[in-house]
Amino acid sequence: MGLRFQHITVYYDTYIRQFYAKHPGLDVQTYAEQHRAFLDDGFNWANYLWQVLPDYGYETQHVVANVEPMQKRWAQENGIEYTAENWYYDIALAQIKAFQPDVLFVNMPSHFVEQVRAVVPSVRLVFGWAGEPIVDAELFRAHNLVLTCVPENVTFYRRAGQRCELLNHAFNPDVLNRYPASPPERSVGLGFIGNLFYGDHVHVERARLFYEIAQGIELTIYGEVADLTPASENQGFRQQIRDLYYVALGTLDRIGLDTVGRRLPRYKYAIRQMKRTIDRPIFDTLRARAHPPVYGVAMYRLLASFGLSLNAHAWSAYASNMRLYEATGVGTCLLTDWKQNIGDLFEPDVEIVTYRSADEAIEKARYLLDHDSVRQQIAAAGQQRTLRDHTLMQRAAELDTILRKHL
Repeated sequence: MGLRFQHITVYYDTYIRQFYAKHPGLDVQTYAEQHRAFLDDGFNWANYLWQVLPDYGYETQHVVANVEPMQKRWAQENGIEYTAENWYYDIALAQIKAFQPDVLFVNMPSHFVEQVRAVVPSVRLVFGWAGEPIVDAELFRAHNLVLTCVPENVTFYRRAGQRCELLNHAFNPDVLNRYPASPPERSVGLGFIGNLFYGDHVHVERARLFYEIAQGIELTIYGEVADLTPASENQGFRQQIRDLYYVALGTLDRIGLDTVGRRLPRYKYAIRQMKRTIDRPIFDTLRARAHPPVYGVAMYRLLASFGLSLNAHAWSAYASNMRLYEATGVGTCLLTDWKQNIGDLFEPDVEIVTYRSADEAIEKARYLLDHDSVRQQIAAAGQQRTLRDHTLMQRAAELDTILRKHL
């Protein structure tokens, strides 16, 4: 009997709501029917590792822990009791007990992993995934292993005493069979698919960069963009007085009198509010260019219709995010920020195009959109590279090697 591999994952809440809205009546169908419907949508390459790992001697199972109608249907079909306030953990734990995995791939909190270890003795290895620069060892305190696509994370977690290995994102070529072979005519020139939240340093820096780029070329966004409209615009006089106080505190900080401001109430909150005020025009501009987020097959179909797919990484010095492989995988020309390892993944100016500043991004985007043959040649070379070196099947082989090393 092979090793038993179980992946307990979660989907974006927005995606779940959208999916059920597109498939009325799905929420009352059987667990198997709901699970199959979601899988057919091609959301996130890692959700398909369980389908290719049997080639390496694994028995596998895939669970999406936060899809409430589907999970509760599984509990009903299997006679599992759960509490209303804790259904998320109760049902997931029951699924782990039922499957008895040797290897568990899960990104749930440490307290849940510890509970699993206490009641499921079959579990020999628990690993999690850090898909962006995350420097918080507590997140994976109870895991045996952390996998990450960010080289800095490897250094951080190993120094923190945790086992960590590098595994890049990938592209699942099966999605190419899920939409027409001939994508629609180019409907977007320069486009970006993804969210721009506030409060997260990564998203704020990306928003500031995209704002600069958008001043020089039309940029279309598909995703959620934070609304920084202050509450006082929709509230009464007392809130407006509070906001004036916060502005005054922020002014003290800006003119060098922060030692005075620090002695006053709500100083730190005021500084945060001041930063929001500065960033609001940026987010307002980008939100005006944004369309609702798209996921799964719809996302790949849309991405295939882009002239150029814009990408920007987090603070990491290395290229690592999923857009590298999604855009090239569907045959769209990728315009991405330069990183020191980019040449290890793709050949710049041959398989992808890189930029080091907003001005350079604008210049190159204009050139590529004006020269179809050049852009299409780069897009074709990028797709060929991804389908050769960066597929789900290759990552499954790498994952098998890592898991057997740590088992």
